[in-house]
Amino acid sequence: MKRFKQRISWMVVAGAFVGAVFNTEATIIWSKAFTDVSDWEVIYDPGASASLTSDGLQASFSVGAANSQAAFGPTVGVSPLVAFDPAAESKYFMDFTVNSLTLSTSYDIRLDEFDSNTNYLGTVFNVFPQGTFSGTINNIALGAFSFDPNAAFVLRKVTVFTGNPNQTVNFAGMDIVAVPEPSVMLLFVVGLGVIGYKWFKTPSAARLTAHRRQAG
Repeated sequence: MKRFKQRISWMVVAGAFVGAVFNTEATIIWSKAFTDVSDWEVIYDPGASASLTSDGLQASFSVGAANSQAAFGPTVGVSPLVAFDPAAESKYFMDFTVNSLTLSTSYDIRLDEFDSNTNYLGTVFNVFPQGTFSGTINNIALGAFSFDPNAAFVLRKVTVFTGNPNQTVNFAGMDIVAVPEPSVMLLFVVGLGVIGYKWFKTPSAARLTAHRRQAG
């Protein structure tokens, strides 16, 4: 009975540990709360009418020209690029929150790619396709897109499109998270299983050996 209780205790502890691992596996590798936009800027503005401001709660990405667009992103050299491994792209996810937007505007989110020397390689379009969504989007799987195999960093940018003049999109925040590859977690769980199996079987084998010695 004592041995049975020990085995049950081991199972409970192992189960709780595995559960804790799976519940805490995601790591935020980049996070931007748009309470401050001193490290972001207008990076493309053909209509010369875009502005980026924050009221301490959210950022307002604004474009004044009608039927135009403008792109906003981190200030290179001030806001760091996000380290990225295209060979493990399936472990990366993006979240963001848009509080509101005006009636005659839309936006999309893109990722610029850079190599290990921070040379520009290309742009991944439609990470979030052009639309008018407001609210929170979680777990955009970056593994669903094709990245340059030489990419080592990515830069996030928001493009705002207008119909009527003086349009605004209000962003609250944006994150990129990394989740361990399933194969890594599977090996971890299998390892626990092997240890547990040996732990369960060893006492029985020991008792059988002792019984055989007594019989001999």
